[in-house]
Amino acid sequence: MQRMKRFISILLIILAGISATACAGSKADEIVASLQASGDDFVVADTYTPEPATPSSAPTEDPDSLTDMPTSSPEEKEEGDDSPTKEQEIYEKLKQTDILKYIPADTYQKNEESRAYEVIAAQPEVAYSLQGQYAEWFNDAVNSLFGQEIQNVSLSIEAPAWRLLAVLAYNYAGEPEKLKEMLYASCNFAIIAEPMESGRYHVTVNASPQKPIDLFYSFSGDEAHPPIMNLFTYAYLATIYDDQMNIRDGIEERELEPLLFPIEHPSDYYYDDTWYASRDGGARRHTGTDINAPEGTSLLACVDGTIKDVGNNEGAGYYIVVEGKDGTQYHYYHMVKAATLPVGATVKKGDVVGFVGDTGNSTANHLHFTIITADGYYLNPYSYLKTAQQETIAAQAG
Repeated sequence: MQRMKRFISILLIILAGISATACAGSKADEIVASLQASGDDFVVADTYTPEPATPSSAPTEDPDSLTDMPTSSPEEKEEGDDSPTKEQEIYEKLKQTDILKYIPADTYQKNEESRAYEVIAAQPEVAYSLQGQYAEWFNDAVNSLFGQEIQNVSLSIEAPAWRLLAVLAYNYAGEPEKLKEMLYASCNFAIIAEPMESGRYHVTVNASPQKPIDLFYSFSGDEAHPPIMNLFTYAYLATIYDDQMNIRDGIEERELEPLLFPIEHPSDYYYDDTWYASRDGGARRHTGTDINAPEGTSLLACVDGTIKDVGNNEGAGYYIVVEGKDGTQYHYYHMVKAATLPVGATVKKGDVVGFVGDTGNSTANHLHFTIITADGYYLNPYSYLKTAQQETIAAQAG
């Protein structure tokens, strides 16, 4: 509760437009004291976006236009000067406040008999606290900046969602250095250090969360933690569970670009809406559509796009992921053999991306087709497939 109240005090300070200066700590203490005296409980929302303070000396740039950390210094560097910019120095100083003291590597204990989302859902109080702990780290890290060179700081933070932090805390449990790397990378930090007449700096720090897909695939070389497995856990939590960890029906349909039916000879197939059907003895819900087809039947790119992922695992078997221009992912599972297209390859609608099979957690030759949005939610593919099947058949007939 002490951490939660302190977290709310940070939010109040920022919303009030108070610059984080050397005297901000005393102001925060006053607010914390008043909260303690009230005896009220406070609930942290899934995400929040406080308005940044804007003192007269603050830069005028729109924070949305700032690049990811590290940014270029406003002071020009001589050609060939590879010394770190002031912004890079500030970013490294932020990281000297060890985030593992706030979100430790033993937040969760791995359980080989349970899936990650089951462990996370069974401990909602742990998951809910993570966003506040991240914001507390950010506040303390910013406070650590004050010194001989830094005169004042303006800040804005949108902490990563608790679902993302919970996925990282569980999947990297017992791996402190890797967890630390992922937690720092879970936000984009935009920093501007503006020289002042006093010879010191006014610093603006803006932190905004990475999209889960972008974060996971930025570490695609980590064989121990394949991006697709991190994404599966996040998307399952985000889609299946509401903020009270109750199972919900999923999310509303979204408008997608027109799809081509993903299997050749579309008139040959009938399939049911198996969204949310029980799987593995009730241990999980089905988050795709299954289409039975003979082994070796060609699988076709349903959109123009790029190959985002290829691989093989115990659940999906041989798989390939096509990403559309809007960032939506289309997953093809249980292929008969490894995909030959490399990650990054460009595909057009109708290009062959694989062949139907029965690999992985499968009981018959079929395509398991999954859609994941750019912001990490599963969509029920059934209606999109039905429309695509009808339109593809009509186009072929015409």
